[in-house]
Amino acid sequence: MRAVVAGDGPVGRETARLLARAEVAEVALVCGSPGAAAGAQRDLGGRVRGAASLEEAGPADVVVLTEPSEAVRAARDAARICPATVLLLAMPGSLELCREAARGSGLRPARILATGGVAFAAREAARLARMHGAAASQIAVPVIGGGEDSELRSLLRYASLAGIPLRPVSPSAAAPPGGISPRAAAAVARAVLTDSRRVLCCASWIGEGHGLAGGFATLPFPVGARGAGPPLPLSLTLEERSILQRVSVR
Repeated sequence: MRAVVAGDGPVGRETARLLARAEVAEVALVCGSPGAAAGAQRDLGGRVRGAASLEEAGPADVVVLTEPSEAVRAARDAARICPATVLLLAMPGSLELCREAARGSGLRPARILATGGVAFAAREAARLARMHGAAASQIAVPVIGGGEDSELRSLLRYASLAGIPLRPVSPSAAAPPGGISPRAAAAVARAVLTDSRRVLCCASWIGEGHGLAGGFATLPFPVGARGAGPPLPLSLTLEERSILQRVSVR
């Protein structure tokens, strides 16, 4: 298995480092120039191969895009190099870029995912873990909405601790805002690379479920080698359906 991370900024480097440490794939980091590629490979201890371009990095099972200004062009190039790749967008404005990446690359929309909801769900899990004196890894809480923190909402009535439903939590409480998370990007990439079908609250194509006639939105999706499967069939309130209709991108 092979993973390519495009973008030599802090998010790209840390995502590449986390994927290399997981030892689930060969990892390449696209840096934009031969000198930067050599420096990144040296800085990351040789566990990540530096590359000056997506072409030099070669075909990959998953490509993580971290630079919004380059996302559409990089999506097109990644799909040309490997038509079966899965694209992960770890960047702001991700839903609009998901749509444009799908149009530009020709990939099936379900092969394009954004990772903001995974980071938001992790922060919610950490908050609930502190409230209940538990480990965040034992907490599961579904998240729905758009691609930005302000567009996301936790479904606290479905929250669980080690599979056991949690007592009701005030819906007014919310996770603190956060930026783009390399850990979230690496988690989604690992699910693709291992074909784990792990359920993650990322953004992808939702088809015609939840009262929508297609579009990109954040919901709990099973994630595997072919990208996102059909979203989990959650029972949503009218208000929650309205949120999805408002923030989804077609």
